[in-house]
Amino acid sequence: AIHPTIVFVVYCPDEDRYDSIVINFEKATKKILDYFLHTGHQRIGFIGGREYIKGKDQSIEDIREKTYIDYMNEKALFDERYAFISTFSVNEGYRLMQEAIKTLGDDLPTAFFVSSDVMAIGVIRALHEADIAIPERVSLIGINDMSISKHMYPSLSTIRVYTEIMGETAVDTLIE
Repeated sequence: AIHPTIVFVVYCPDEDRYDSIVINFEKATKKILDYFLHTGHQRIGFIGGREYIKGKDQSIEDIREKTYIDYMNEKALFDERYAFISTFSVNEGYRLMQEAIKTLGDDLPTAFFVSSDVMAIGVIRALHEADIAIPERVSLIGINDMSISKHMYPSLSTIRVYTEIMGETAVDTLIE
């Protein structure tokens, strides 16, 4: 049984029953997609990951993936060929971008929303190896703002997630 005084951070199994400190991934995703659209991109791809609860086969719904699909459908721009999903890792970001390059060829989107900076590291490596210019041919935006993001070449545009503040807020909420 779960103790009644528990605070979930990043994920909450039931927001009506438990306190939680979560990231508004829906708003962040729409902000990224709007930026791409306002800068002239129509073919926007998605590279994302899924997480699994230990011992379960079904993945936890990723709001970034869901919002990407819903919002691009709303704009009549969704193309399932542009969505590549696996697990969150550098290697999977690399593998998924290699797959995108191979399967899409000249139809490769001009922009990709990468759902984590960890995956973006692999994405950038795959683009470099294929001699695809960033951001001239393919623009990228990630989420997390890892400290390494600014040291990558080219530096990764990313939305910051204030994890330390989230942790502090969770502790304050528990104390309260």
